[in-house]
Formats: sequence, C-alpha cells, structure tokens
Amino acid sequence: EVAALYTPQQGQSGGLAAAQAKLTPLLAAMNVYAASHPDNEAGHRLHSDMLARQVLLARTAGDLDAAGPAAQSALALAEARHKALPDDIDWGDRLSLAQRDVGELLIEQGRFADGLIQLRRSLALREELAPKEGGKANAQADVAGAQAALGDALSASGSYVDAETAYIAARNSLALQARLHPENKVLPLRGARLELAIVANQQLARRGLTASRTLKLLRQRLTAERDGGDKLLLAQAGLMEALIQPGGTAQQAYVVAERSLPALLADSEADPQNTYRQRESVAAWQKAGEIGLRAGQKDSACKYLGLAEARYDALAQAHRLNALDVAARTRLAAQRAVCRPA
Repeated sequence: EVAALYTPQQGQSGGLAAAQAKLTPLLAAMNVYAASHPDNEAGHRLHSDMLARQVLLARTAGDLDAAGPAAQSALALAEARHKALPDDIDWGDRLSLAQRDVGELLIEQGRFADGLIQLRRSLALREELAPKEGGKANAQADVAGAQAALGDALSASGSYVDAETAYIAARNSLALQARLHPENKVLPLRGARLELAIVANQQLARRGLTASRTLKLLRQRLTAERDGGDKLLLAQAGLMEALIQPGGTAQQAYVVAERSLPALLADSEADPQNTYRQRESVAAWQKAGEIGLRAGQKDSACKYLGLAEARYDALAQAHRLNALDVAARTRLAAQRAVCRPA
C-alpha cells in the first residue's frame, strides 16, 4: 500500500510525502508489535520490509536525519536474525542490503572510512551467498550491485584506482550473469550504466585517453541496438564525451553538450521530490557550464552554472544537502568565479 503511493522510479506527484505519512504510524505500531512478539518470524520479516521502505523514502527525500536511524535499526534487526538463522538465505540477503544502506549513508555524510567498512561487509556477504543461490536468476547481478556500490564510494573518496578495480569486478559479475541467464533483458542496461560510471571515474582520475576509449566502445554498443539505443544513456554518454573532448574543437564539444541536455533534464526534472534526480540536474548543468567556459561561451556557460547554484540553494534551504553536495558546491563556486562582474 505504501509502495503504491510512491516509488522513486515512478515519481508520482505528491506521492513521497503521502507515502511517508502513511508509513510512519504503521512502522510505529510494527515496532511495538515486534517488541512484544519476539518469536514471530513473519513479523520480523515484515518489520524488516517496513524499515527498508522507510530508509528508501527518507533517502529519496534527502532526509539523512531520518534515514540514518532507520538504516541502523534495519541493520540491527538483520544482524540478529541472521545470527539466529545463519542458513536462512533471505536474512543473509536482507543483512547485505542493510549493510549497503548504512554504508552509502555514511559516505553521504562524509564518513568514508566507516562507510567503506560497511560496503565491504555487504560485498563479502553477497559473495558468500551467491553460490548458495544457484536457482536465483539475479545472484551474480546482486554481487555486481554490491561491487558497483563499493566502486561509487571509492570514487567519491578519491580512491580512483581502487574504484576502477571494483567497477571492473562488477562488469565481470554482470557478464557472468548474462551468460547464466541470457533471457534477462535488464542486464545490458545495467551494464551500460556501469560503463558510464567507469568513464566518470577515469575522467576524475584525469585518464582522459582511457576514458575516451571506454566511452567509444559504449557508444558503439548503444547505437548498435535495433531501436537506436537508450536515448537517456546516449545523452549521458554524449555529455561525458563533450566533457572529455577526445577530438574536435571546444566549440564542437559545447554543441554536443547542449544537444544532450534536453533528454537529461527531461528525466532528472521529472520528479522534484527525488533528491538524487535533482542532483543529476545539477551535475548536467555543471558539466555543460564547464564545457561552455572552455569553449569561450561565457554568457551561456555562466547561465548553466547559475542554474546549478540555484538548485543547490534550494536543496540547502530544504536541508537536503549531504557532504558530497557540499564538496561539489565548493567546486562549483570556483567555476563561477569567472562569472562575477569585474
């Protein structure tokens, strides 16, 4: 019932607040029930589901103050049940997800060392579970998800070499999953998104030539699809290619960047309640502004950088900024220095 009100992928207008309002009293009642019925296994699993949903909704809203305690409660419950039922794969799965949630939240708070500990625990448990889940169609894809989450955290912390190692491991896990279950049509999309993460990490590490080669292979793969490729992924690849600028002039790169923006913003601006999608808009404007400045198009470039700053202002006023946003906003301020009147 709560999921019907809002899921991040659908982004129903007003649905996030309604879902949170619906879940809050249900979870309060569930907390009381769980405490008074410690032997009800079905109750424990429902409690786990509700805590995971609360974490998802709070994170989507950018409310780390609410997401953190819920994630810790979900982790404590999963740890206790996994200890009590060590052969129960479902509780192992829930524990790995809870560890990942806690780890990602710690990274968003700027607590990189603590976050990486939890993410590595999540991955280790995923790797332990995979051989036991022989009949599960997404066992290796779940491992890939944990590996990619570790890669994201390492990249955010500036450990680009270790991040690429994690991303390559995720690529290999997805390839294994595709061989085991070729009927899974979601895997190519996940693989393409992973390649974009690899390119972004290589670009941050100032390995432009390597990033351009990775991106070229990805674009060939996307455009080879019968339907012309995923339009959003093509736009994301186009903007990244313009940022790296493996060839041509800065002016040509800026044309590509501006051509990519409508598809990117149509997606990221579709759900104003989703803080993660809002950040994608900021990243697109910031990249376009950087490329525009490089092309000597100061007026339009500064317009994009101004849009990024305005969005950060709005997120700050709503208390939706995290530590990674603060660092990115500092970089944005340096970029906007040329936009100020002399």
